[in-house]
Amino acid sequence: MARALMLLVIVTLLGCKRTSAHGDGSRTDGSTYLPIEWAQIEANRNADAIPQASLRSNSVDERRSAVRAVARVGDAARIDLLLGALHDPDGDVVAFAAHGLAALCRTRPDEVTRALVTRLATLRSDPSSVLRALGQCDTPEAEITLAAQLASHCDAAAFALGDIANRKSVLATDTHAALTASPCATHAALYPYARMKVGANVPAAKSLATRALNEASESRIWAIAALGRAGETAPLNSIVTST
Repeated sequence: MARALMLLVIVTLLGCKRTSAHGDGSRTDGSTYLPIEWAQIEANRNADAIPQASLRSNSVDERRSAVRAVARVGDAARIDLLLGALHDPDGDVVAFAAHGLAALCRTRPDEVTRALVTRLATLRSDPSSVLRALGQCDTPEAEITLAAQLASHCDAAAFALGDIANRKSVLATDTHAALTASPCATHAALYPYARMKVGANVPAAKSLATRALNEASESRIWAIAALGRAGETAPLNSIVTST
């Protein structure tokens, strides 16, 4: 038992030696920081400690750690680093970059929207992070793009439109038409109506919500909220009388 414990200590020490730092701060295994050090950078919001070279590293793990740190630090002065990371071939790097841009989009909305839309056209991995980032941009191009994405990525696009609706309290007429005709019409497409002042789009909200009430799913919550915002409570009688 003692020999096994000693062997474990020796292996641990050797491992630490292999990942020790050079004089320039880099490590012999090619990484800039250990995972705990990246976590400390994020926790301390220390943007100056993030080496830009890590975003261009041949190590995908290094690039992921670096762009995640930039995104979580949330420094608007580093927004160009996130825009550059959008072009990374790794889907996780792109997702982290999109997450960071979502928080900073309103500092340069048109430029960030254009970058997200451009990357979306060539992205082969899950686009959910990019779509949700567009939902934070509040630009006409973002809303048009999300409405078009309902046909292929309905849930993520609908939730992003809900984010826009929550802040703007209104969506374009074409967006309402796209939500009504979407594959998730009785599910996620209700989310925007549960977050906005329905106003002149009462018919669309009532149509979607009434259909959702007939399905035993969590979407009923959004349907009830949408009908309440639209001032249409009559369809709710079917739930009350059936319980």
